[in-house]
Amino acid sequence: MSRPKQRRFLYGFIFLLSCGMWTGCPNPDPDPPETPSGIQLTADSNSITVSWDTVFDADKYRVIYRKGSGSATPITEGTTETSLTINGLEANTTYYITVEAGNSGGWSLQSSAKSITTSKIGTPTVKVTGTTANSVTLSWDHISAALRYKIYRGLGTGPASVVATVNATGSATCVWTDTGLSESTSYRYWVSAVVSTGEGELSAYVSATTEKAPLFGAPAEVSATADSSTSITLGWNAVSEASSYEVYRSTSEQGTYTKVTATSIVGTSYTNTGLSSGTTYYYKVRGFRSSSPSGYGDYSSPVFATTKAAGPSAPSSVSASAVSSSSITVTWYSVTGATGYNIYRSSSSSGTYTLAGTSASTSYTDTELTGYTTYYYKVASYNSVSEGEPSSPTSATTQWGGAPAGLSATAGSDNSITLSWGAVSGANYYYIYRSTTEPGTYNQVTYTSGTSYTNTGLSSGITYYYKVRAYSSYYSYGDYSSPVSATTPAVIPSSPSSVSASAVSSSSITITWGSVTGATEYKIYRGSSSGTYTSVGTSASTSYTDTGLTASTTYYYEVTANNSAGEGEPSSTASATTLLEAPAEVSATEDSSSSITLSWGAVSGAYSYYIYRSASEQETYDQVTPTYTTSYTDTGLSSGTTYYYKVRACSSSSEYGDESSPVSATTLVAIPASPSSVSASAGSSSAITVTWGSVTGATEYNIYRDSSSSGTYTLVVGTSASTSYADNGLAASTTYYYKVAATNSAGEGQRSSYTSATTLFGGAPTGLSATAVSSGSITLSWNTMNGASRYYIYRSASEQGTYTQVAYTATDSGITSYSDTGLSSGTTYYYKVRGRDSSSAYGDYSLPVSATTP
Repeated sequence: MSRPKQRRFLYGFIFLLSCGMWTGCPNPDPDPPETPSGIQLTADSNSITVSWDTVFDADKYRVIYRKGSGSATPITEGTTETSLTINGLEANTTYYITVEAGNSGGWSLQSSAKSITTSKIGTPTVKVTGTTANSVTLSWDHISAALRYKIYRGLGTGPASVVATVNATGSATCVWTDTGLSESTSYRYWVSAVVSTGEGELSAYVSATTEKAPLFGAPAEVSATADSSTSITLGWNAVSEASSYEVYRSTSEQGTYTKVTATSIVGTSYTNTGLSSGTTYYYKVRGFRSSSPSGYGDYSSPVFATTKAAGPSAPSSVSASAVSSSSITVTWYSVTGATGYNIYRSSSSSGTYTLAGTSASTSYTDTELTGYTTYYYKVASYNSVSEGEPSSPTSATTQWGGAPAGLSATAGSDNSITLSWGAVSGANYYYIYRSTTEPGTYNQVTYTSGTSYTNTGLSSGITYYYKVRAYSSYYSYGDYSSPVSATTPAVIPSSPSSVSASAVSSSSITITWGSVTGATEYKIYRGSSSGTYTSVGTSASTSYTDTGLTASTTYYYEVTANNSAGEGEPSSTASATTLLEAPAEVSATEDSSSSITLSWGAVSGAYSYYIYRSASEQETYDQVTPTYTTSYTDTGLSSGTTYYYKVRACSSSSEYGDESSPVSATTLVAIPASPSSVSASAGSSSAITVTWGSVTGATEYNIYRDSSSSGTYTLVVGTSASTSYADNGLAASTTYYYKVAATNSAGEGQRSSYTSATTLFGGAPTGLSATAVSSGSITLSWNTMNGASRYYIYRSASEQGTYTQVAYTATDSGITSYSDTGLSSGTTYYYKVRGRDSSSAYGDYSLPVSATTP
């Protein structure tokens, strides 16, 4: 039996007392665990699942079951889980279940027994799904856990016997066909489910009577065709013995076929309506003979067809409105699922509608219609499957009129154009519109009641465009005609006015003038005086630039206007003088770190020269100064810098010449100045950092060090591209002096004033040794440490152990040895020493040394 936990604790405590907590005392054997609790049971027809709560000190469990008052059956394999399924049990049987927990100390007491009854084996519900003259087809729902089924058959009310055993297929519905039966005979059927532990009860029986054997054969070449989303049409060949036909339908090929015709069909086709869209239907057809001997023929083999998927619904809010005398726009609301729309048109509401066009949007404009005529429209939406039903009809009447036909335009010799056109029925007036370009804005010129009009007062040599539209006091305006055009005769243009000339450079002059009405081109004439002129070019605009001219030379110009009628009189004379030439052979030479000298060739006619400078070749050039000679020295420049220059001449009348091409030069690099603000600070016992102010033009700095302020400073301890330098590896408590010099490509500048810093106290004593003098003393000695005023001695019993201070020397005594006494004989002692300066700053520990007393 399991003992309560409190008792086990007490026993264990007594055991520990009896052992006296000795290391060699053996461990006591553990007690068996507590009895499992929280037992839960679930069952089906041949298994029970048991679950329970975890037991604290259990490492395995055992389930024991018995049937009714029978003997107990333990499941001896211990499980570490807290649930277990017992399989292979009998259906509709009560079982009693207990659970034990175990460990190395044994098994617990059994839990209280709990009972549960396995369920009965399910009973199939059987139905007859088809009969022929020699077969009956049965179906039933699959029973969970069933492995197979037994089918029993009996005649009439006679005894039943097993006629078949079929395996379960896992399908939700089981189907089986009994064949080789007698015609016109009544049969009864039962079905039972068989599980691993036995057979269930028989189902309720179903009756089935085989049909009479067919009197003749089945219809041949039966076909099924889907007409729409709701109908399928069947067709077949006639059977000579049949006086009519019956059609049977099913939703699966092997399913039950139900008669779909209320009366027999006399012909050899039938349309089955009211079907579901996108659904497959199966059909059989058989004939019937009404004459003696009357009866049915054989069923045809099944055929099938799938109804079409339903098309989208009909568009709503369909409306039509006239746009012109020849077009109407139809609009409607979008239909969900539609990919497009078909627009149908008719001349009457109830007439035949023909396809007018298609649209992917919700509007369509129907064109090329007859004016003042009513048209009727329907719209049907469609998708990839089919077209839906059309909408209700809507209508609109095209506007009155139409464009006047036969419009023509003829130019007269008096700068006039005459228009004529065909009459429009019902028009009271005609409105005339004019533009100077075909696609431009047409402005109303006038209106007339006739069918012609002469437009006078026009400009010569100009093309004019015209449109005409009719107006009715009853119907309003008609459509615009297509545009026509005519060009008035050209006349020789007048002389250009406001002619002027201005020099652009030393080799070019630009001439400008006012526009001349009717001119298509202008000729430019040039002379060296106000006398003889020669043609130098033409221009379609009102300006011209004459090039390739001589510098500082005056040129004279006249301009004429031209068109197809000829060349007009020349304009008044305009003149301009080309600018001075640009200075040639311009050069730039660096003189020093702050000056550059420019020189150039003299320019004929120059009174003075202007110098311009820039920091880059492409940037803005600023004026430096004018000069009256052909050279100039630019001073006050920055060293090592590139400057760009241009030069141009100026006449005595203050007219500037062309700028020269740019030249450049770079000032020499100056030796940099001496660094300022030099300072030094100690960062540790072995490092000092030197800093200084930046020096213009310096690319690098040399750092010098000495042991006194008045030393030679010949040793370069390092270089730096920045304004600081860290000098490392120095002696502790030592003063160092520094100077800094700036350098660049020109050389090294003057060294700075000196600065100094003293390294911090630090480092460890060197040369430490330990010598055993007697069995009770060891003498230590070490080298003097720069800056130290006192030394501290530390001792340990092992090299890696804790070192404890044992002594220190007198302040400023300079003593570098110590005798450690009162030691144990035959013992190894380890020592370290460190220094301290007068400001109580400690240095590093020395490396350990050791000695062993005799």
